[in-house]
Amino acid sequence: GKVDNRTRDLLVELLGFTALGTVADVVPLVGENRIIVRQGLRAIAATKRPGLAALMDTCRINRSVLSAIDIGFRIAPHLNAAGRLGDASEALELLLTDDPQRASELAEKLARFNRERREIEKVMTQECMEELQQGLHPESGPIVFAREGWHPGVAGIVANRVVDRVHRPVWVLCIEGETARGSGRSIDELPLSDLYPVMRPVVEKVGGHRAAGGMTVRTDRIEQLKQVLADQQATMADSDQIPARRYDLELSPGEINLELADALESLAPFGAANRQPVFCIRGLRLEGTPRLVGAAEEHVQVKFQADGAPIGAIWFRGAGRARELTEGGEMTIVANLTVNHFRGRNAQLQIVDRIADDQ
Repeated sequence: GKVDNRTRDLLVELLGFTALGTVADVVPLVGENRIIVRQGLRAIAATKRPGLAALMDTCRINRSVLSAIDIGFRIAPHLNAAGRLGDASEALELLLTDDPQRASELAEKLARFNRERREIEKVMTQECMEELQQGLHPESGPIVFAREGWHPGVAGIVANRVVDRVHRPVWVLCIEGETARGSGRSIDELPLSDLYPVMRPVVEKVGGHRAAGGMTVRTDRIEQLKQVLADQQATMADSDQIPARRYDLELSPGEINLELADALESLAPFGAANRQPVFCIRGLRLEGTPRLVGAAEEHVQVKFQADGAPIGAIWFRGAGRARELTEGGEMTIVANLTVNHFRGRNAQLQIVDRIADDQ
């Protein structure tokens, strides 16, 4: 039958929340899920909900070009930060409130939680990398980090950051007296779930899926757990520890343009099971000096000469590898091609990796 306007408005509003949850929970963006998110993004962009509006303002999101990436990397982290460091009910209140003033207060509070979360994450990640540099862990196979004073709400994010750097399964455990709990992340080549059977006799509980998991273990059994996981190294193929620089296609510098970037955007929304196309681009020449950007100066902004034409590029969380972008000679990068809507519309590269010229 015919749907009245009030019901239609409610369904559109719920479509926005459905899209938000679909992206934030990393649900595969294929089939009907992709359609829900594509239409839901429009609903979010046009929302009259004070909470969502305040959150987008706080995140400095341009509603006219709202994307699933904005949800996954900007909106969702703010909502999740409430549960990680504060009270998750405050995120719910933000989404449900009809009071614009209260919405602004809550949005700013979540932003503070998120900034605090990022600082904690940065310190914990640094401490994990220092342990590796000091040779405190095996050079191959799964790694278990465990310390007192670490925040369990950030363990999964830290594990993910370390995996991005070492390309091996990683567990980050937060010791609290006689018990330690934490999270694990892994690479595609070695599903974390393959480790659960050998871990169960040692730990109190463990579970999750291929890419992520959670665990509780007695503190006095952490060393035994490390040994059990180290023994798994013998069954792991060497290729499991080599980061695969997968890309879909090689592009010549002359093929990088706004027309192609626009065409690629028609494949959006991007997310789980529908990732952005990744390109290998050879023969790029750096122009000027890489610049660190972002509140924590963790991103790198550069400009290349691409077949005689300038092209901007950003390397998210690439600050630790900025030195690899040396001025002068030609280089090869793996990157996404996107549209940058800042001060107009321009093609922009989002660097995924820089690879040696002989690869």
